[in-house]
Amino acid sequence: YYGDAEANLAPFLRARRERLFLISKARVGLTLAPGDELPVAAARQAAATWSTRLDESLATLGVERVDAYY
Repeated sequence: YYGDAEANLAPFLRARRERLFLISKARVGLTLAPGDELPVAAARQAAATWSTRLDESLATLGVERVDAYY
């Protein structure tokens, strides 16, 4: 859906980073219904995926941090 949005935003963001509040998000590949239990192993895998996707976004954006991530 977003395609190359981060790559397209990178030059603008790098030039103005200190004046912007940067928020990003990522999916973790879990589908839970209300009342479902989340096994510990699945939670750990989801956390690892989330962290990896953040690192990928940071690299694509050319920045060292985001201000909020969900």
